Amino acid sequence: MKLLNKISAVLLMTMLAMGSAYAYQPTNTNSAKSLSNEASVVIAGKIVRHLGGKRYELQDSSGKIRVEIDDYSPNQVVGRNVTIRGTVDRGGRSAEIDANSVTVY
Repeated sequence: MKLLNKISAVLLMTMLAMGSAYAYQPTNTNSAKSLSNEASVVIAGKIVRHLGGKRYELQDSSGKIRVEIDDYSPNQVVGRNVTIRGTVDRGGRSAEIDANSVTVY
């Protein structure tokens, strides 16, 4: 019985650890730039400009970062406050956020 309890505890801890690896981490633009590739983030700020194509610049109180947003046109997001759930995409030295979902305010 004690062995079964130990095994159950180890399995539960493993499942919790795996789940937390995929949880979105609330962050700001400055911190997001130092996260590892494919880190899941939640970031809030204002879309300050369209960079072309699907790329935009998001600004919050800590700085600016590029974001890639697929489902919105520039007139729907530029100048608007947003919350983005997405992943960090590290290309060389720079980082950007690939949006999985966007809430526009």
